[in-house]
Amino acid sequence: MNPEMLVTNAKGPMFVANWEGGDHVTTETVAGSLTGDKGSLQFTRLYAAWFRCTLGDDPVACKMFTGGAPGACGICKDTGWHSLTSKNL
Repeated sequence: MNPEMLVTNAKGPMFVANWEGGDHVTTETVAGSLTGDKGSLQFTRLYAAWFRCTLGDDPVACKMFTGGAPGACGICKDTGWHSLTSKNL
């Protein structure tokens, strides 16, 4: 099932992000974090904000995923993301 279909069928809050040029060796890994891979650093930022928003009800963290106008969310303004899709945020 593709990410857009998962978002369409989501009952609760859902956010899908794809990093341009990401891979399974450096992006989102300890190796990527240790080497300063930009994708790893962005995903760490994204994950931290997601948990603070959804589990901690942190309105500042939630602004990373919402913003009113399309493309106005905090993470939407960062370069490097290939696609961002959300629902129920």
